[in-house]
Parts: sequence; structure tokens; C-alpha cells
Amino acid sequence: MTKGALFDLSKSSILYGMQCEKRLYWHVKERASATPPDAATLALMEEGKTVEAEARKRFPQGVLITAPSYHSAEALILTQAAMARGEQTLFQAAFLHEGVFVRVDILDRLPSGEWRLIEVKAGTRVQRKHLPDVAIQYWTARGADLRVKRCEVMHLNKECIHPNLDDLFVFTDVTPRLADVQKTCSALVKRFRNVLALNEVPARDMGRHCRHPTACTFEERCRKSLAIPTVSVFNIPKLETRIKWELHRKGHVQLSAVPAELLTPLQRRMVDSTVMGKRFVNHNAIARAIAAWKAPLYYLDFETISPLVPMYAGMHPGDAFPFQFSVRTLVSDQVVEKAYLHEDPSDPRPALTQALLAAIGSIGSIVTYNRSSEKGALLALANSATKPAALRLRDIASRLVDALPIMRAHVYDPAFGGSFSLKDVAPALLGLAYDHLMVGDGQAAQRAFMRLLSDECPAEEKQTLRSAMLRYCGQDTEALVRLSAWLFAQSAA
Repeated sequence: MTKGALFDLSKSSILYGMQCEKRLYWHVKERASATPPDAATLALMEEGKTVEAEARKRFPQGVLITAPSYHSAEALILTQAAMARGEQTLFQAAFLHEGVFVRVDILDRLPSGEWRLIEVKAGTRVQRKHLPDVAIQYWTARGADLRVKRCEVMHLNKECIHPNLDDLFVFTDVTPRLADVQKTCSALVKRFRNVLALNEVPARDMGRHCRHPTACTFEERCRKSLAIPTVSVFNIPKLETRIKWELHRKGHVQLSAVPAELLTPLQRRMVDSTVMGKRFVNHNAIARAIAAWKAPLYYLDFETISPLVPMYAGMHPGDAFPFQFSVRTLVSDQVVEKAYLHEDPSDPRPALTQALLAAIGSIGSIVTYNRSSEKGALLALANSATKPAALRLRDIASRLVDALPIMRAHVYDPAFGGSFSLKDVAPALLGLAYDHLMVGDGQAAQRAFMRLLSDECPAEEKQTLRSAMLRYCGQDTEALVRLSAWLFAQSAA
């Protein structure tokens, strides 16, 4: 145990050690060197908090142990005091055993006086990666003399339908599945203490474990230490992860060292274009691909969200709905934008549908980038709309055309870096960058939307968010307009 510390290992640090001892070492000793969470990670963290808050509502008698984990002694004292008072349910109860400190999402007292330990997960099923998480808590709590009868994972019920959220959660008893990890906990703790006693970081090559079961926040640091180029074998599109790591272990991390026979035509094009520093464009193929696009052209982009706690009538956990769109119309060389952003807690689907139907006429192709996303949003709207509106929404879905497969099949620029995302294509081909935007990707837009709906969001901040969200979604359709013009120019070359 670290001198002067109440504990030297937590549940999280043990899980990190099981994934990679190097991650454990840096997490405990050099945490500041971790890569800060990106917008997607922050969105997941915030949604996890929302699910946990919703789970606590199922235990109205529950008492929250408010002390933060860095005040571990206080958390332990408050936990024991609450149990001694005879509290029925505790949230974030704290336990310490052999220097391992854990917090339990929900601890519920059974009629027998024993306890059930409940881990809340923001998903619709129990996953294999959840079991070590629960097992460490179980081992620690029992080691601290808590009489734990069973362990359960409280997860979301995909069959739940808003507005009746009474069956939002399902409880799955996982106690019989914890035995294997239980048997190894003491050995793991001893092993990881030895790791932390080292004077230098333990040796471990990069591999699939860097992102499984969770993405390591020190991956970028490892990449730098291995001198992996910015664009390498890991950027080759649609190349199996297994093959990428095999190439890495053989020293073939440079694109120029990749055996050509391993690559598809798309992958070979990416490698050759990058190595030679030359843009690839198949003019004739582009001309054939866009010949079916019919005027007037529309350019459509939705921003959608898939809340795990359903927000509106008829929705299940994880169902997606759009809250914003931008539509640009090209008629006689003139481009006009019509945009919609929902800004209050009411169901956005009726008003958004009405605005969308007013923005798109009955003829003409509708250009998208990754048609499946926009089609999914349109069909989701159709499922909740009146019959006439649903028919029009499905007609719009049938008129979608997609620029993404054209780019994948017939264009490559070294600046893409192996990605065909619009965020990478637009700067490379059109000089239209996203990195300066306050809201710069879909996850950031989702977080901004949820903040916009919050009663705690001041009016001035709401106006700032509104402007940033409209600008971001509008830039996507501006990029589509300019990319479409670029494709037509290439087809005529």
C-alpha cells in the first residue's frame, strides 16, 4: 500500500490493470498525461449519469453517500453510519478491503438482513465486460464483512415504451458468473501492487487490447513512444484490426512496407496515393455515378440523438430522433438554406416534420453524405407522423442520393488520412474546415441539444449554443453543395 494512503487500488485501476499493466501504471502515477475525453466520450459519460439518476428513482428510500471518492475515509464512515441506522438502500456505498476501494451504485437490503449489490449499466443487456466490474465490488464488499446475498446488473429494457417508464429497467442476477474473477482477485491485487512498485513503466506492446474492453486514454502516448507515423497501416480503410496489428508486429507500420497482395483496390489506392503524394480521381466513373441526380437538387443533413432514457411518446431506449436539420436548395445556380433547430423540451418531431416538408419539394434528388443516416431519420419521423406526412417523408427517403460511396470508389486525396468522413474530405478538397467551430461534430451537437433543453442553461448560453448548432449543421450542407459542384466539375474534366 502506498505510504500515507488509505487505499492504493480502486475498482477502476484493477480493471485497467486487467486490460494493460502499462495503463494501470500511468493511471496511478502519471494520470495527467492521459488524453482528455473527446465529445463522444463526454456524451457517453453524461448519458451514463442520466441512466444512473433514473435508476435511483426506482429506490425512493435510497440514501446517497455524498463524500467523493478522493475523500475515501469520509465515504467509508458515512456508509457504515447509514447501514447502522438501518437504511434500506444506499447509493454509492463505499467499501475497503486489502487496500482496494470500491463504490457500489446501489446497495439494497433484503428482508433477511443480507444485501443485494446492484451495478447500473447504460445498455440493454449484460455484457461480458461488465462481469469483472461487478466481481471486484463483490470481492471487496464481502471482504469488508458485508453479507452480500447476490449481485445484479440493472440494465435498460429495450421493450419499454414511453411514456410508461415503469419497466425501464431489468435486473439480471449475475452472481453465478462471477466465480472465475472472484478466485483471482487476491492474486490480481498482489500482482498490480508489484507493478506500481516498479521504478519504470512495464513493457507492453500495443495491440487490440488498447481499445478493448475500453479505449485506453494513454493510447496516443504509446503511439508516440513507438514512433508510429501520423498516417500508417492503422489508417488503411476497412482493413481488419487483426491484420493491422500483425503488420505492426512484423515492422510493416509504414504504408510503403505493406504487401500489396493484402489490400483491396480501395486500400491499394489509399496507400499508393499517400506514398506518391498524388490525388486520385476517376472522372468518367464520377460522371456515370451522378448522371442519375435530378434537378432541382436539395442537400440535407440531420442532427439526431438516441437517448437511452426515452424522451417522447412511442420511443424505446436508444431510439433515434432528429432535433435539427439544414436543407439547401440549388435552383438556377442559386442556393437557399432552410434550417430548423428544436429548442424546448417538447417533442421535436411534429414541428421538425412540418418545417422539413415545407423545405423540400416533390421532385428533385436530395444529396446526402452517408444516406443511411438521413434515411433512418426520415423513417423515424414517418413512424410518428400523420399518414399524409408519413407518405411524403417516405417519398423524400426514396429520393436520397449519396455522395459518400462515390468518394470511396472514385476519389482519394492524401490529406484524407485514410478517412472518408466529411470532416476530413471537406478540408482536403474544398478548404472547408471544422476544427474552429464551437460545435464541430455530431456528438458535440447532441451534448449542446441536451444542454439547450436544460432549465439550468442561462439565456445567454442558449443563444450561443443555438448559433453554434445552426452554424455546424449548416456547414455540413454547405460542404455538400460545394462537394457536389466539385464532383460535377470533375465529371466534365
